[in-house]
Amino acid sequence: MPLKTGKSKAVISENIATEVRSGRPVKQAVAIAYSTANKSEPMKKSEKDTLLKHIKKDDKEFRSQIRDDERLKKAIMKAQEEKKAKGRKK
Repeated sequence: MPLKTGKSKAVISENIATEVRSGRPVKQAVAIAYSTANKSEPMKKSEKDTLLKHIKKDDKEFRSQIRDDERLKKAIMKAQEEKKAKGRKK
């Protein structure tokens, strides 16, 4: 028997009962019912495009932060090396 789609408690309870009646263990029936409830409708093209734009923007910002972090690490390492070099000269 096909399971009902929906996220309400009533639909999930009915799906659990249906699976238990068909002979599945209770834990497995609960997992199947929640899995069915979590499935959503496919995303519309316009929503997908908007999401991709945000991801690309966030990715660019993230990459620039990584570059800044790498520059900072290099500067710190250079300062430490200069400090060690000064210590050796004394």
